[in-house]
Amino acid sequence: MTTDALLETLTPRIIAFTAERRLPAIYPFSDAVQQGGLMSYSADFFAIWQRAASYVDRILKGARPADLPIEQATALALKINLKTAKALGLNLPADAHIAGGRGDRITFRRRLWHTASAGRPPTGSGY
Repeated sequence: MTTDALLETLTPRIIAFTAERRLPAIYPFSDAVQQGGLMSYSADFFAIWQRAASYVDRILKGARPADLPIEQATALALKINLKTAKALGLNLPADAHIAGGRGDRITFRRRLWHTASAGRPPTGSGY
């Protein structure tokens, strides 16, 4: 499914459609997984908000925004609805259930942060 805002209101119908036809589908936002969609792969918005709060904190403490490094956060989360996966007959690796979740959902996270000084492209990476 695409990230088109016009389709967001149709997400429950799309989830029902794919479930009826036993079609695996991946969604752009984790809300779909909470509503019964199979999986989502998207930015970890909580991590992005945390990084934004760090910038606000530095600015409020007197840092000049132009002097702050440019950061591109790539914090990704793959979320899988286990109940939907089971209904579709999908087998997940046994260790997938250990990755973290709430019993009916599991989440895999990957963080990769890029930092660069103002005016220069990001270099290097870290996990």
